[in-house]
This record gives sequence, structure tokens and C-alpha cells, in this order.
Amino acid sequence: MARPISIASVLLVSALALTACGGGSSQALSMQEYLQRADAICQQGRQRFENLGDELERSGQTANEKAHLMTEVMRGELDSLHELDPPAQRSAIESMLAMEATLIRNVENLADATESDDQAATQLALSEGRLQQQRLSGLAHQLGFRVCGGAG
Repeated sequence: MARPISIASVLLVSALALTACGGGSSQALSMQEYLQRADAICQQGRQRFENLGDELERSGQTANEKAHLMTEVMRGELDSLHELDPPAQRSAIESMLAMEATLIRNVENLADATESDDQAATQLALSEGRLQQQRLSGLAHQLGFRVCGGAG
């Protein structure tokens, strides 16, 4: 009977994870330009995630299948953010990118734990995901993001 809670858990951690930022391209942007472009990418990712979440709720797929589809959306967002070249605060932005990659792995771990009905691993993945998201949100706020990192 833990499946509905586990599916909700996968959706929660996935939603939290869908709001990170990153960098790495050919032409450096000003910090203001970078924040605007990155937040636009994050907003698009958030919208795609919401649309996918609605579709998946109606699809009857397993939590594991849903999580893997969601991580594809998250990775697409992350790839788009990699195309931006961050300005002066490159190391902090790269830290955010690493946090997002960790969150994506956490969603996959959560899905696997759910699929195998491992309650201890499910709780651990949820706790780790929430802690990682809190750190990510704090750093995003410090850097001035409004959407990425859940800063908004």
C-alpha cells in the first residue's frame, strides 16, 4: 500500500530537483544576463515538468518509470544550463550544477527504492533529497536567482 505515497515522494523530490542552475559555454555573460537566461531555462523546465506530471498521473506507469521520465526532463534542463557561460561567480554556479546532478541521482535512487519496496532506502532518499534541495535553494538565493534552485 506504500506505492501511492512513494509515487508522491518521487514527484516531490523530482519537483524540487527541477530548479537548479549551471554553466559552461563560449561567451561569458554578465551576471544579470546569466541570471535572466538561466531562470528562463529553469522556468521552461518547471513548466515541462508540471505538464509531464499531469500526464504521468493519468498514465498508470510505475513510480520507477515516472521517475526516469522526469529525470530526462531534468537532464535536458541541466544540458541547456551547461550551454550558458557563467560570469564571475563560476565556482558557485558550478557547485549548483553539481547539486542538481546529485538531486537527479537521488530521484533515481528514490525510484529504485520504491520499486523494490525498500522503505528504509526510500526514507533515506527523501531525506537526502530534501537536504540537498535546501542547500541548493540557499545558494541560488545568495546568487540572485529567482527561479533556479527553488529561489523564487
